[in-house]
Amino acid sequence: MRPVIRLLASPAFAFGLLASAQTQAQNAYITNLGSNTVSVIDTKTNTVIATIPVGSEPRGVAASPDGSRVYVTNRNSNNASVIAAASNSVIATIGGLGNSPQGVAVSPNGSKVYVTNLNSNTVSVIDATTNTFADSARSLPRRVRAPA
Repeated sequence: MRPVIRLLASPAFAFGLLASAQTQAQNAYITNLGSNTVSVIDTKTNTVIATIPVGSEPRGVAASPDGSRVYVTNRNSNNASVIAAASNSVIATIGGLGNSPQGVAVSPNGSKVYVTNLNSNTVSVIDATTNTFADSARSLPRRVRAPA
């Protein structure tokens, strides 16, 4: 059965909840900026079931639509980590992103992952089938001023 996925985010941390419709078991993936890790919490028991080393200063978290992969942006490493949800281990590290990756989102069909890069003002596109950098696009300016 398809998992039920809910994503929650705040400026301090972000996490995704993965729940199997059959078992209703849920895990939360929490970024730990100071230790460069992601904690996996079983939300039924409120216990940490895994701690996964990722890149420097992890920020954003998003899950694939089928719940099999979790994508984490690493701000100071300028890359993203791909976590296999079944094993709670990093299966790929994707470089080539812009400067200071922050937010992350997965396309509804799971084929693309989009990453916002704060300091380069770009959006990077990751090919989720190959876990490689695919493209980059300039995003809108941070401040837009009306003409005087």
